[in-house]
Amino acid sequence: NCYTRDQIHEKLGGSKISYAPTVNNRVVCLCLNKACNPKAPDIVMTGTGAGIERAKDLIIQQGGPFPVFVKVRTNCWKYTGEFEVTSSTEDRRKIADTYEECETPLEMVTALIWFTERN
Repeated sequence: NCYTRDQIHEKLGGSKISYAPTVNNRVVCLCLNKACNPKAPDIVMTGTGAGIERAKDLIIQQGGPFPVFVKVRTNCWKYTGEFEVTSSTEDRRKIADTYEECETPLEMVTALIWFTERN
């Protein structure tokens, strides 16, 4: 099944744009684009910017589980399951070793967050 961001918003709330929509300072889901996160939902690379970094901090602090949606195409977000944080790093060497070419240049990746599916 594909969901639109409008449908995800209607069900869970939060932003229709953010990769980590929040309600009352709690992340309600993750909406990941493989163009920016080729290893999603297992590894999320976070970038720069106040909103993006704030979302990263909330994700790490909250820990999950999070419903995760991965973009398949325009207006089509596939639900991939419930995932929780297993670890994270801001270590530049680990980021460089794990980085996979994508729309986000390596120098703009500020952290990596690893997830595992919750059964």
